[in-house]
Amino acid sequence: MNSSPLDGLLEQKTQSGSGRRIGCGDRHDPGRMAGGFEEFQQILASDRRGHGVDQRVRVDDGMFHQRGVQHEADAFGVACPRCRGTQAVHDVVVAYNAAQRMGTACTKTAGEVAGTNKKPWRQKGTGRARAGSFQSPLWRGGGVVFGPKPRDYAKKVNSSTKQLALRKALTERIKAGEVMVVDDLKLASAKTKDFVGALSALKVTGTALVVVQAHDKNLELASRNMADVEVTTGDALNTYQLLRSSKVVFTRGGYEAVEKRLAK
Repeated sequence: MNSSPLDGLLEQKTQSGSGRRIGCGDRHDPGRMAGGFEEFQQILASDRRGHGVDQRVRVDDGMFHQRGVQHEADAFGVACPRCRGTQAVHDVVVAYNAAQRMGTACTKTAGEVAGTNKKPWRQKGTGRARAGSFQSPLWRGGGVVFGPKPRDYAKKVNSSTKQLALRKALTERIKAGEVMVVDDLKLASAKTKDFVGALSALKVTGTALVVVQAHDKNLELASRNMADVEVTTGDALNTYQLLRSSKVVFTRGGYEAVEKRLAK
């Protein structure tokens, strides 16, 4: 089964090598203790040296290296570890999906169910199980125990985390060769046929995201009848939109708007 770009970015990955796991936290593998306590202490001491100190060096291969972890420049020329931003993408996408939930599910407790407070039957002598309320959760039509109530599923995400996630997502899409930039995309009329022809001329197939500089009425009306295509502006682009489509088409103005956002 083909994996989507969203699955590749949300999956937390670690690099294995010589008994150690190197990831975002640079954690040690407990199995390393098998090599001897002294060897483990040496590894621990080497990681402590230079902690929090920028020892970044650029070498001839164009990569940035710091404390044994490979760094590389993103699509905007900023050097960062390969794993940086992966968790931010995960957090932003989870928060986006959570915010789409209505949160209107509601059930009634025994105290909220309409009905009399009369005891159904006397306590003893009937041969039936004792009962004290028609609204009992054990009865059909009674209250619900610990049922859902209206709530807000929104999650707080810092603006810096959102910016990092957008930068990481766009960088990965560009590296994968799934981003296209055109000078402009204008339609003479609001016909879906014209929009389909424009995408065909760009050889765009499957799901696509079109990012323009400003709202275009003809473009929005022509694209709303296409379930696999979404049109947005550079100012409104979010990480989830950037990841869900197989192809991303930017106009020059739309891409410059995103660059301006990420430069802050």
